[in-house]
Amino acid sequence: MKFNRLICLILVMFIGGSLAAQDVHFSQFYNAPLLLNPAYTGKINGTFRAGVIYRNQWFGGTNNRTTFSTPMASFDLPIRLKNGDAVGVGGYFINDRSSGGLLSRVQVVVAGAYHKAFGEDKNHSLSLGFQAGFNQRRVDRAGMNFSTMLASDGYSFDQSLPSQENFGRSTNNFDVNTGLAWSSKVSEKFYFSVGVSAYNLITPYNTFNPAGEDNMRRITGTASVDVRLTDKFSLMPSVIYQNQAKAQETNLGLAGAIDFSKDFVLFAGAYYRVKDAVIPYLGADYKGFRLGLSYDINASSLNRIENKKNVGAVEFSLMYVGRYIALPGVNPALYCPRF
Repeated sequence: MKFNRLICLILVMFIGGSLAAQDVHFSQFYNAPLLLNPAYTGKINGTFRAGVIYRNQWFGGTNNRTTFSTPMASFDLPIRLKNGDAVGVGGYFINDRSSGGLLSRVQVVVAGAYHKAFGEDKNHSLSLGFQAGFNQRRVDRAGMNFSTMLASDGYSFDQSLPSQENFGRSTNNFDVNTGLAWSSKVSEKFYFSVGVSAYNLITPYNTFNPAGEDNMRRITGTASVDVRLTDKFSLMPSVIYQNQAKAQETNLGLAGAIDFSKDFVLFAGAYYRVKDAVIPYLGADYKGFRLGLSYDINASSLNRIENKKNVGAVEFSLMYVGRYIALPGVNPALYCPRF
């Protein structure tokens, strides 16, 4: 009961207070590239890329009214040009649900990018991407309890009593994002990629309280290296840093890939979100399909709450990259970063 009241209090603070809304994020950021940087749109060695990813926050430690679930679906493809450049087009859909659906957010985003190739073998590229999208936030006031509904016993709530709250039920806005990335295949055994992106460029109004703040800009920086140590084994260290309003997030990680055959690759690794969570990851590629599973092992102050030490977040991802169709006079190579 006490924990549920705490969650309701936090939710009301975010709805009615002046706190800035924060963007959706995934632990498997490498399997949600369009949410990481618009410049990664269409940057694949294939004809198209389709993916879904699902996150359940506080999995195993809460009930249905206090969970946070986020499904995302994305699609993108490259249009290759004869000079070695490419144009990427795509988009994604997100339905973020907090506290069992009391607070929900829907995003529909379209994306485009231009990949300029450099070098004699076109092994290096500078990518510039843009996104434009629609956002809607909704709150289910009928499913919420407020202090004015507290019954005479001081522990239960009477839904027949008025809430006396005047915040709106939904907000709608449009937004723009952009990003820049540099990728290089230095040799057959060494590849690296760095990028920076900015989301919420126009800081859209995104709160239910007329006195609330706009959705603040999110700045993201990424860097990854792909080193092939043997014909069968590769190491992929990576780092991602995000900053939005007063919130900061740093992820450090190392993954390994074993090529069992041309069609089957096994991935395993771990990431550390500083002062928040340790995230083991297991994935597999098979004939263009990539399946990923990760779990956030909580390392934050939430551990101080009694019986919540094993609370974490589980994520599933499934991605498919269609095989490219070679066109006369067009170089099909468009190296995709592996984080």
